[in-house]
Amino acid sequence: MKTKNFFLSLFGSLAVIVSSNTSKAQVPDSTTKVPVVVSIEVENPMCSYSSDGFIKINFSGGFMPYKVNGVEIAGNEHIMSDLAAGEYSLTLQDAGLYNGLTIVTIVNPQPIQVSSFINHVSTFGGQDAAIDLNTTATNPTFLWSTTDGDNLNIYSEDQTGLTAGIYNVQITDENGCVTYKKYKITQPGKPLVNNLNLSTAFAQTSQAPLIYPNPSNGSVNILSDNKEGSVIITNEMGLVIAQKEINEIGYLNLKPGNYTVTIAFDNGNNSTETLIVR
Repeated sequence: MKTKNFFLSLFGSLAVIVSSNTSKAQVPDSTTKVPVVVSIEVENPMCSYSSDGFIKINFSGGFMPYKVNGVEIAGNEHIMSDLAAGEYSLTLQDAGLYNGLTIVTIVNPQPIQVSSFINHVSTFGGQDAAIDLNTTATNPTFLWSTTDGDNLNIYSEDQTGLTAGIYNVQITDENGCVTYKKYKITQPGKPLVNNLNLSTAFAQTSQAPLIYPNPSNGSVNILSDNKEGSVIITNEMGLVIAQKEINEIGYLNLKPGNYTVTIAFDNGNNSTETLIVR
């Protein structure tokens, strides 16, 4: 929280703010009235989303009872609590009808900011994904959870060795302010040819199509006995990025990401595989 203090000296209808950089307050000459001095302490909310700010008003001088916004208070101190960010207009009076008007501003602190760098799983069924976090939270603590992933260190800021899945983290700063983030770790699709090296695949006949290299740097090759058909490549949003004949596939200048490659043969057969571009 951030606390601000300032003072009001009330003379008739004149309110003079006396702050630390004001050497002397100019007030009218009065020999029949007792001046009223009001100190105001402002405490901003603890978190960006909370409503726990307050304004504390303290009267001295003048004549009791004192009033705040027309309501008589008990004693010489009044606290307005559970306040959210905003501007608050205060009318301050004593029994001698000295009065002053001021506006107090309460400001929320900045919310916790979180940035991340994610490495997804490199192979189907792999355990090499990572999440690297950076946060503006002061002295943060972390609490991770997942329902379908694995290898979490639940209290660590950064995570390594993760499998594909959804990962959630709760970040709490030293004031108890909290923010939540969710991360989805993906992996390549299950390959159409398992446990075969490329030379073995070339030697076989009537095999299912093989997309290689995968992961790729943007170029795509199709290994298939059947060269009659087309290849359709869509992004994660389902938008068609490229459509070519099988024998025309080559360097496509794809941006890093996950793509679905659908091979539609002229004989009516189809084959689908996930392509990762890094």
